[in-house]
Amino acid sequence: NGVSDGNVRNAVTNKIKAVFGSDMQAVADYWMYCLPPGTSGSWIAYAYINSYISVYNNQWCNYPSGQMHEIGHNLGYAHSGESQTYDDQSGMMGYSYSNDEGPVMCFNAAKSWQTGWYGESGEYGDKTLEYSFGDGCLEKTLSGIADYETTPNKVL
Repeated sequence: NGVSDGNVRNAVTNKIKAVFGSDMQAVADYWMYCLPPGTSGSWIAYAYINSYISVYNNQWCNYPSGQMHEIGHNLGYAHSGESQTYDDQSGMMGYSYSNDEGPVMCFNAAKSWQTGWYGESGEYGDKTLEYSFGDGCLEKTLSGIADYETTPNKVL
């Protein structure tokens, strides 16, 4: 086996900093490292939660589901799975596919909600949670992801 992926990753990071300066995020929000074949171990790809670097082994740099999965970690997402890691296939934080043409997926509703991609209010009214503590009960108004723009005040 070859050099460890960590050593290659660190060498790439050092070279980027030498060329562009020490603040890599001043140049780009996220950095994808595509490592050539031959590093040690049988790894596919990895990224750190709330970071800006994702690292891919050989061909996995060409697979959109692997890219989206690792960028999802950069956005703060953990793995999705009910009984084991990766078994949730409803979005990109579960299983990754070794296919350069798909699958056509996005982050599931729970992950999208976590990111805060839905505004608190706007022309369609409250789109997230509406709290009412009038009689000691908590009422929540939620719109499903499919009805986000079409039923802003409907309790689903």
